Amino acid sequence: MFVGGEEGIDDLIKQISLVKLAITDEQRQHKWWLGAETPLELFGLTYTTSGSQMSILVNTSPNQITFVPEVKISADDTIIVSETASFDAGAIVLQGFGYLAVESQR
Repeated sequence: MFVGGEEGIDDLIKQISLVKLAITDEQRQHKWWLGAETPLELFGLTYTTSGSQMSILVNTSPNQITFVPEVKISADDTIIVSETASFDAGAIVLQGFGYLAVESQR
């Protein structure tokens, strides 16, 4: 049962399930964002193929968080989904319960 913040959760769950499907692809490498500098409230996952990188970031708290990404992400990359994210001098700012999906060509 969800209490508060559940508007749009169905779409978010669908997007997260796509990430889970991608993880099972043996040609992709994945990295969970677990570094000491990464806020505990952040769910972060990046998967990489030979030519591209996809990062999914979700702020699980109601508070804004600012953090330096564990992998190279910039405002010049292709933003797939974001309603509540911004970039500030190399850091990413996610509003409460905000999310970001970014694709980068590598």
